Amino acid sequence: MAFNYQRVIKDNYIMREEIYNNNVNTENGDKSENKDQQYFSDDALEKFMNTWNPRYKEKVNNIEKKNYIDCDKDKELGAENSEYFNSYNYIHIHEDMIKDEVRTRTYYNAIRKNEHLIKDKIVLDVGCGTGILSFFAAKSGAKHVYSIDKSDIIYTAVKIRDANNLTDKITFIKGLAEEIELPVDKVDIIISEWMGYCLLFENMLDTVLYCRDKWLKKGGLIFPDKAYMYIAGIEDSLYREEKFDCWKNCYGLNFTPILPILKEEVVIDYVDRNFIVTDTSCILDLDLNTCTKDNLSFVS
Repeated sequence: MAFNYQRVIKDNYIMREEIYNNNVNTENGDKSENKDQQYFSDDALEKFMNTWNPRYKEKVNNIEKKNYIDCDKDKELGAENSEYFNSYNYIHIHEDMIKDEVRTRTYYNAIRKNEHLIKDKIVLDVGCGTGILSFFAAKSGAKHVYSIDKSDIIYTAVKIRDANNLTDKITFIKGLAEEIELPVDKVDIIISEWMGYCLLFENMLDTVLYCRDKWLKKGGLIFPDKAYMYIAGIEDSLYREEKFDCWKNCYGLNFTPILPILKEEVVIDYVDRNFIVTDTSCILDLDLNTCTKDNLSFVS
């Protein structure tokens, strides 16, 4: 079903309004006489909207799905955790990550250029999302890949797997890594894209370390196995003017009380390397083979 729009006048403003029932006004305030236009009653619209979620996030149906395990438990995760996992239900966030050429190409190269390490190995993908890292590993000769994710995007990952004839190579497991059991005792390799803003923002590394301690065999590999956080000073007068100086005269008003708040908020943005005016300094060095959860809370 697609919505159509028509222009309507409200409070002297011309606006677009969805046409879905017989009560929509035209520009002249009259009901549309277009007999070709399909209208929907309020009850029909409500019924459609109530069925939209299941259609959009179509789940694996009751027919047994090969190499899919549902370990998802119905329990209250808390508002913060629920918001986190729900944010990954939708494709746009995965689209942004996959289309991040630097990010995705780095993982692709790391996996494909190390096929000799992956061939005939058991691989665990922690927080697999759409499964793209799992697919890289399977295509690089992994014996089998076990892919864990809590969010509903895993249903789409299953379909992508099947569409690429990788059903026998990858098992998707829905649930929290801390609450599931793998079909195998140990894995040879763990892969995961756990990095968030400022490296640790998403706090997913805890889960990777949990999986390492529980399932990674002695001498096993982690992709990536090293992580660093750097700090540097920049000078960008145009950005500073746009971000801060504009508040000194905002439509003739003094908005400078906003400045202390702005300076406390983290800004995520790209920085031209030419704007870096200090030496860079490493403030965190993590070896994922040996680090612990305590190493993730630090002062530098």
